[in-house]
Amino acid sequence: SNTAMSRGFGTLVHWNDIREMDQPIVAHFDRQQLLALYKSRVSLDPMRAPATQPYRRAFVWSAGIALGLIIGGNIYQPIAWFIPFGAVVLSLAIILLVYAFAHVWRARYIVHKWASDVEAQGPASISWGESGFSVAHAGKEHVATWSSITKLEVYDDHFIVRGGQELFFPKTSTTPEQFDYLVDLFKRKTLHTSPVTGS
Repeated sequence: SNTAMSRGFGTLVHWNDIREMDQPIVAHFDRQQLLALYKSRVSLDPMRAPATQPYRRAFVWSAGIALGLIIGGNIYQPIAWFIPFGAVVLSLAIILLVYAFAHVWRARYIVHKWASDVEAQGPASISWGESGFSVAHAGKEHVATWSSITKLEVYDDHFIVRGGQELFFPKTSTTPEQFDYLVDLFKRKTLHTSPVTGS
């Protein structure tokens, strides 16, 4: 199941399977800081998102062609039928562009709602041991083994733990020292079981 902090965890194990849990690190979340992480990756801006780029280019070309057809039909009467044809071309380009933008707008709405929920549900407590780690958040506790992690993505301002699902750790939720410690911890614990990527 999802928590406000994450979109799920990998294989869950019983708490008793994890020993020697250290003092937890408490992560505090801020809506605006979470949204800034997504904005920095421009994927939620429909005018800059890679997903809409082909549609934006097609619209520019279609608009140019449609404009040429309409002007030509007005200037030269025998090809006046170019005018409605140009209008159809332009209409189809607009429909495709709106369709592409709608996916980005929907994703942005989901992210904004997620960020608001994260902030509203309060801090998370992160603990770890030799066999795995746990995250307590929004009244729920999730426990997973290190071996359940299939990929670790580390960036300057956050890192992502991927297993069956995904766990998101923003740098602004902890102190810089705590963030660096968690990054080092997850790298060491997953070194032989999952690839580490990111920038």
